[in-house]
Amino acid sequence: MIMKLGVNGKIGDMEVLLKHMVKEACPSSEDGFVSLIHGFCINRRLKEALVVLEWMHSSNCKPSVLPHNILLSAFVDEGDFRSVLFVYKEMVKAGIAPTVDTLNLIIDILCRTDRIESALNQFRRMKRKGCNPNCRSVEIIVRALCEKGRIYEGMTILDDMIATGHRPDFIFFENIIPLTCRVNRVDEGLVLLNMMIGNGFSPNASIYSVLISCLCENGRIRDAIKLFEDIMALGIKPDVTIYVSLVTGYCRLPNFSDALRLLSENEVSDTDPYNVLLEGFCRASRFHEACCLLDKMVKSGLSDKFSWNIFLRALCAKGRIRHALEVLDRMIIFSYEPDGMTFSSLVNGYCTVGRYWDAFRFFRQSSGRNCSLDSTSSTRLVDGLREMDCIKEAVEVFWCMLENECPLNISSFNLLIDAVCSMGDVHVAVKLWSFASCRGTVSDADTFAAILLALCKLSKRRETLTLVSQMIEAGLFFEQKICNVLLRCFCEMDMGLNAVIVFNQMVSHGSPPAIGTLNMLLSCLISHCLLHMISDSLVKFISEGGLPNSKLYNMVIAGLCKEGHKEKAFKILDKMLERGWVPDATAHAYMVGNASTIETGVIRGLIDDSCIYDEVSNILVEGLE
Repeated sequence: MIMKLGVNGKIGDMEVLLKHMVKEACPSSEDGFVSLIHGFCINRRLKEALVVLEWMHSSNCKPSVLPHNILLSAFVDEGDFRSVLFVYKEMVKAGIAPTVDTLNLIIDILCRTDRIESALNQFRRMKRKGCNPNCRSVEIIVRALCEKGRIYEGMTILDDMIATGHRPDFIFFENIIPLTCRVNRVDEGLVLLNMMIGNGFSPNASIYSVLISCLCENGRIRDAIKLFEDIMALGIKPDVTIYVSLVTGYCRLPNFSDALRLLSENEVSDTDPYNVLLEGFCRASRFHEACCLLDKMVKSGLSDKFSWNIFLRALCAKGRIRHALEVLDRMIIFSYEPDGMTFSSLVNGYCTVGRYWDAFRFFRQSSGRNCSLDSTSSTRLVDGLREMDCIKEAVEVFWCMLENECPLNISSFNLLIDAVCSMGDVHVAVKLWSFASCRGTVSDADTFAAILLALCKLSKRRETLTLVSQMIEAGLFFEQKICNVLLRCFCEMDMGLNAVIVFNQMVSHGSPPAIGTLNMLLSCLISHCLLHMISDSLVKFISEGGLPNSKLYNMVIAGLCKEGHKEKAFKILDKMLERGWVPDATAHAYMVGNASTIETGVIRGLIDDSCIYDEVSNILVEGLE
């Protein structure tokens, strides 16, 4: 009844029965608790299992470690660290001594939750708790260390285990040998293989396969062949991955004759090793041998569509289009329909020799057959068509890439956007950018700059502001290139207030505009009498670097005076004088024309009006002379 109630989530009713069970002190109640916990764990009702555990601890029976280990194992599988910790604390409070299985589970959950130092601490203290680490303990800690890139530490623990004469079980070898290969420590894997055989275990083909693969990847083909001979001597049938690894190793040397002999002498009837050898010939540009091998594969019934595509792709990569088309004809004769890889190879080949219209023709054929080009060939075609000023065709290819979720690198994407904008099709550029963003293409400053300039030329104010909000969302607003372009756009479209906001933000974030942009900005704001709105930012900007010439200082001073903000103009004058420059006649006329109204303490904290007037006017006169 408790089990049925718990499985249906009726914890309240379940606890009523558990209370009666404890109160009545049912005989063999511990067996009942263990059975319930085990049952709930099997049914993944871990919350209910915890409730049973709590009632078991409240009863008079002395619980054993078994139900706790069952529950710990279930929570470890779930990765629930808090619940593991709770169960372990309940064990400690009940005075139940942990077993090696208990501690292994604790170490396992610590490793799974990135608490590797705590796991190592627990591993080293196992003996203090009366438990010697077993093979499972070593497996857990070594695997965790290797996965964290701490390979040396992991292998040291493994070496210590080997040196102390531990007798691991088959599962240990089956799990750890592939791990040593994964972290490129094949010598430790070979030591474990010999230990495995010495302990009376028979390695299976998968263990040999992973070792042979690792040896071949490290160029140790002789050691790999020795293991292969051991397999044959033991009567184990090598799987296809072993032949693939050996042929790959021979091709890297390159030693094609031994690879052919290996496949021939062992009467290999799988296609994959032959395809690897075919690809090896092609990579070495030994097309005659590749052609002979492909003919042999066809006659033996060992070829597949991938075989033909390997040869065709290699020919296209070298620009040998005529031979590639002959291979395509033979491929079709042998009833193999061209697929995405076929068309990608042909498009890539035509791009290699600069025949982009022919490449585009095959792109159209692939689209008609619902075959997707790969990223490399699509990108080359987009770039080639763009260079030929075939922008509409390049956009067509890019649309197809978007539909097939095929990425275009950011530099090619930006060049395409720029080309579309140059044609005046800014709405197309915005649409392309929008769809590309939805499909994971991350835009940069160049993308937005091209679109902004195009919008500016068309005086698209609303669209410009919309794009600015998207730039802010993308975190690109304060890119210096973006801000410079944006300031120019706002000035050209007479959006002075927006230009003010951008400039003030730029200065506050330490991203000053270029000199040409600053000149345009000042002219725009002066014409709209908005210069006073950036005066504080200008003072900060001048303090941090200064205006590059006296002309800009004069523009600012005259503009501020014209707007009736002489006190702000005197702050700029003060900075100008510090640079050793004096105002021109226009600025001088603005400033001394109403000198009696100058407020006290405007320049450098001078105290009375007469002193201010005398100092300023005299300096200006001296400068003019």
